[in-house]
Amino acid sequence: MSWDVLLLRLPDGVTSMHGLPDDYAPEPLGRQCDVLAAVTRAVQQFRDRVIGSAQ
Repeated sequence: MSWDVLLLRLPDGVTSMHGLPDDYAPEPLGRQCDVLAAVTRAVQQFRDRVIGSAQ
């Protein structure tokens, strides 16, 4: 199985892709190494909660 993930900064009040203005151009998230580190931490925390609740 493969999962694709889209990460972007949304304007305040936007809760779905349908709410984005047609001309929306998001700012960069940051340096690649920082983004990858943040995603890795989030996945590890999620995995720890899921595995912990299954025990």
